[in-house]
Amino acid sequence: MFRSLGMTFRSATLALLTLWGAQEAEAQCEPEREAYFVMDARTGAALVEKDADARIQPASMTKLMTLLLAHEAIEEGLMSMDDRLYIANGTAERDDLERFSQWSGSIKLSDAMRGAAISSYNDLAATIAEFTAKARGAGNTETHFVALMNLRAKELGMDSTVFYNASGLPTPLIRTRNGGTTTRDLAILLKHIYDFHPDLVELLGTNEVKVKGRTLRNTNTLLRNDSIPDEDIFGKTGYTCDAGYALTAHTRRGERRVIASYVGAHNADEREEAFLEILNEAFGKLRAPDPKPEQPQSLPPNGPFDMTHFEDPFRQQKGPDEPDSCPGVLPEGFECIR
Repeated sequence: MFRSLGMTFRSATLALLTLWGAQEAEAQCEPEREAYFVMDARTGAALVEKDADARIQPASMTKLMTLLLAHEAIEEGLMSMDDRLYIANGTAERDDLERFSQWSGSIKLSDAMRGAAISSYNDLAATIAEFTAKARGAGNTETHFVALMNLRAKELGMDSTVFYNASGLPTPLIRTRNGGTTTRDLAILLKHIYDFHPDLVELLGTNEVKVKGRTLRNTNTLLRNDSIPDEDIFGKTGYTCDAGYALTAHTRRGERRVIASYVGAHNADEREEAFLEILNEAFGKLRAPDPKPEQPQSLPPNGPFDMTHFEDPFRQQKGPDEPDSCPGVLPEGFECIR
């Protein structure tokens, strides 16, 4: 009993220390760069950009791909919104704060997707990832899911993107030699969602929802900005030290629609101000909609996920100075660190 109490106290202490450390780090953080890309949502034509092809960290905007793959599996009948997911109290791929999950136990897939999309819960994103990978027959770990994420990114033309987990959460256990994405690629991802997945669009544009008795409010403050009607904006926020405060979102003015991806703000207010500025510039260039928009090009837009080129990530090429084993399983392009 005393051992159990000690373990509980230790877990709680680790969680509090991790939270305190995150707050301290946030105060000292300096984003790597400001970068953005805005496209015409109908045609995909570039409107405004700054360092749009510079490598950035996607932060929680990673969850756009996580939610897309889960939604596609649901559409194909591999999973159901009523399926129950069991949330582990931590794995080797999650940090101590995530191990002390307030969602421990079971949760419906529909609620897990709401929690990941609206309030950006990292543990729910990881749980969705494991469940989806298993449903696809790709494996039953988050790392197997990451391999699916990167395969899908290639199919969508996200040529500069390598995902490293399902949440976008930085982890001390692994680092990637070429991980990350670009604002251009994130805009491409959201355009695909806009073109083909209206149910996911609705979820990403939800301002507030109740899940398991608690009210979740969207991290995207533009949903509560009087200058933009609620029904005209959807997307996903993100934050890490490297990315700063970030947002990838769709919005419209009349019949004109744009998709914008932005990183590099120092706080949420600065993100909102900068995002509105680039929207104004983009809409200024988009005087009238194209009466004959190009047919969206995203392959495959619907139908079965193409597993032809799926590679099992349970492959570790041990170097002369590397340990015999790594915590968790690392996908291609990753290396073990201690």
